[in-house]
Amino acid sequence: MTDILTKRNSELGSSELQPPRPRRPSPRPRPETLHSEITESDKPKFDLSALAERARAFWTPPALLTERRSAAEQMRAYARRARYTPHLSGPRRALGIAWCDGVAVPYTAWSRTKEWAVERPARYLTIAGTVKALSELPPVEWAVDNVIKPGADFALWLFL
Repeated sequence: MTDILTKRNSELGSSELQPPRPRRPSPRPRPETLHSEITESDKPKFDLSALAERARAFWTPPALLTERRSAAEQMRAYARRARYTPHLSGPRRALGIAWCDGVAVPYTAWSRTKEWAVERPARYLTIAGTVKALSELPPVEWAVDNVIKPGADFALWLFL
């Protein structure tokens, strides 16, 4: 009995009393291929039919009713790591990232919010009724006339 108590109460844990297990060698990490930069050996030879197929695939819209659209994080990952430019830095990559963060993601968020609002009739009627009711209140009318409209006019004057 004292033997069991000694093992439990000792400074060494029960796992330290067992002989150590041999370590297996860890697999060597493979070089990253999905996000690696394009090298000369990666460039395919010129093929007109492949070029035409890529152009057709690029300009064909997705099947909107059957395909899932990419999330904002996937769009950002594409802008930062995809092979639309041969380098992971530089002006073309910076332009792609700026377009993604400044235009594509905000527009997608705005579009998907509208899509969410009209997805269910009850949701749409609730939102439309709330907007209509709020627009009839005097404080909202005042805010539009004295805050929103002057702000929009100033922004248009400033940027245009």
